[in-house]
Amino acid sequence: MMLVFYIILAIIILVLTVIFITYFSKIEINVKNLYMNSMDKKQNNNKLVICILLKIGKYSWLKFKIKKEKITRIYDKIKKIEDKNIQIKKKVEKIFKDTAKTIIKDKKISEIFHYAKINIQELQAELLVGTENPIITSYTVAFIAIIISNILPHIIKELPEKINYKVQPIYQNRNIYILELNCKFSIKIKNIIHILLVLIRLAKLNNKRNRYKEETKKENMSVVKSTY
Repeated sequence: MMLVFYIILAIIILVLTVIFITYFSKIEINVKNLYMNSMDKKQNNNKLVICILLKIGKYSWLKFKIKKEKITRIYDKIKKIEDKNIQIKKKVEKIFKDTAKTIIKDKKISEIFHYAKINIQELQAELLVGTENPIITSYTVAFIAIIISNILPHIIKELPEKINYKVQPIYQNRNIYILELNCKFSIKIKNIIHILLVLIRLAKLNNKRNRYKEETKKENMSVVKSTY
């Protein structure tokens, strides 16, 4: 009995240690050779490599790489699960859409960025965008450039000389985009947990609003019926 007790105690200690280490770790993601071309999708991400590390300070205790083939296999598995659970997929999509609307409506984006505290160590990006209308192309490029320039100052903390991005127009009178990206960024696990808690809170808030709207609509319909 004592042996069983010590085994269970050791497992509990091990699990708590892993949880503790994970909570105070940061996840570092290094994306190399991301390439997306709307006109030549067969060449998309052929040389893509994503390296993910879990680190405490400067020391990594977990590391793995993901290439295009593995990403494709993961996507295919997720697609099969979604196809088998269409109703669940629709519910999840609705929750995400409603939460996104709530974030924009309640201006919670700054709060999410505050909790995220993403640290970009390196960013080399080039985006070419074109539409069927040259004027719309110009406005689209300007809009994207303004968004990026407004977001980056909140998340860049070090090595600004390694931050370089370009957003340029393609005037070919057709919808097209070409993206090349190499980047390295990190975020603390505890910050991810805080973001998830914020999103859960917003989802609950949105659910309450939807229920209130439905109840109000039913009450109004009953009032209208009673007047006839």
